[in-house]
Amino acid sequence: MRTFITLTLISFLGFNGLAQKILQIETYGKPKAEKLYIGQGITYQLKDSEDWHYVIIEDLIIDQQLIQTVRGYLKLSDIGALRTERGWSKAAKISLMTFGAAWSVFGVIGYATDGRPETKYSAGDAIVSASTLSAGWIIGKVFKYKKTSLGKRKNLRMIEIPILGSFPKQ
Repeated sequence: MRTFITLTLISFLGFNGLAQKILQIETYGKPKAEKLYIGQGITYQLKDSEDWHYVIIEDLIIDQQLIQTVRGYLKLSDIGALRTERGWSKAAKISLMTFGAAWSVFGVIGYATDGRPETKYSAGDAIVSASTLSAGWIIGKVFKYKKTSLGKRKNLRMIEIPILGSFPKQ
């Protein structure tokens, strides 16, 4: 018990000057913002470029509006767009493609093992399989990414939230 109290006291004293730094995407007129934390990866596009770059946020330097990465520093004002993956499109792709493949496999196995001449693997079975496989592939390609263009309605901002107390005034 004594060890627990000592560790708790040390941790509270140690966290007094620390804060959580957050990079957030704000949308005009909406109270909630999408938050990006240190250690999280982002895919971004510079304002004067067509290429997408992926980096992991190592630190946020709030005074100078810089994102520190392994590659160097990135100015917040240079970022023109962010890209995130949509989880639902990947899930829909996997589900539809699994359904299409299973429809064909079970149809062929059923035809081969039931011993009835009137049942067969028909063109309808092939159409169902092909259409769900192609729909899954198309959904996975078209809806894979969500692009967030920064500018009029969306803004990228850094904030620093103190863990305990407030920051000393400078």
